[in-house]
Amino acid sequence: MNTLALLFTHGVSLNEWKKSGLLDRELTYYNYIASQGIIVEFYPYGDTKEQSILESNSRIIVKTIGNYKKSILYKLLKINTLKTISFIIFNARRSTIIKTNQLKSSLPAIFLKYFFNKPLLLRVGYEPLMNRLEGNKSNRVKSFLIRFFSYLSYNAADKIIVTTIEIKNFIKTKYRIDYNKIHILPNWIDTKKFRLIDKSIRSKRILFVGRLEDEKNPLLLLEAVIRLKLPATFIGYGKLYEKMINRLKAEKSNLNIKFIKSVKAENMPDYFNSHSIYAITSKYEGNPKSLLEAMACECHILANNIIGLNSIIKDRYNGVLYEGSLRSLESSLLYIWENYSECEIYAKRAKQALIKNNNLISIANKEIELINLLAK
Repeated sequence: MNTLALLFTHGVSLNEWKKSGLLDRELTYYNYIASQGIIVEFYPYGDTKEQSILESNSRIIVKTIGNYKKSILYKLLKINTLKTISFIIFNARRSTIIKTNQLKSSLPAIFLKYFFNKPLLLRVGYEPLMNRLEGNKSNRVKSFLIRFFSYLSYNAADKIIVTTIEIKNFIKTKYRIDYNKIHILPNWIDTKKFRLIDKSIRSKRILFVGRLEDEKNPLLLLEAVIRLKLPATFIGYGKLYEKMINRLKAEKSNLNIKFIKSVKAENMPDYFNSHSIYAITSKYEGNPKSLLEAMACECHILANNIIGLNSIIKDRYNGVLYEGSLRSLESSLLYIWENYSECEIYAKRAKQALIKNNNLISIANKEIELINLLAK
């Protein structure tokens, strides 16, 4: 049987996955792959307690170095990290395929590729240099390091998985990578968990989900709902949190706008079900899971007309796009607000598209095909 070794991002453990709400989602995916005759091994940065985090019926094998020493010297010299990387390389060399989910975890993977001739499957959920260019970030040293390390990783990989055609084209053009080496597998959504449960509990209210950072542009949405006096909920936290709170306080009128710093992943379907409109105002995106989750719950979608969003949402077909400005955003919000029945049709089309393009089984089966191809 073929063995897939998943190397975790540097410093990330199963416990971190559990705290962030990622654990159940990732286990669902990899347990399915394991059920199809592939041995799946996890290599997290954690201690012997990691195995106990998994359910007893999990098909996944967890490989950990053991208990970490917590002395100050070990922390300063990064000895635990170095020992873990050495452990990963020594043990994963016996696996058939090496996989990483982020460029950040590809250093030991590159070592295994070149020193032990192990096929490397690299998944890129977002392209870091592409995001920096889209966000006009000007730190040249950081951009150079990202470009250099990405170049090494892409060239070392036997197959690259990306979530969008835009990322595929960027990697091909910027790094001169063979187009046939790059495969598009979008993010998947658990439609048993994320679905419209009961329309009667849904209120006519706008929902924003994401980090309160400049690239997500939440201030623009806040300004629009304040000016239009529409009810809204912002779920997320970031550098703009205090500024947004102060902007809301500056309004003398009593507006129905709420801020929630964090929500457990298992509770997110409740919020998508209780809000009729989902707004995503990002300045740049990849293949955002929160948008896909909102589509699965048949929310009325309002999205910025940018790369990463306009490939998923088609204006006046399965959602509504706006053109980046406050005026356009306000106009689009009012359109959804005043054309509720029409937007119900858009929402159903969005759900149908999601079921077709973002379901677990079809995406996992495509990855299994790549694993078996690399194992030959």
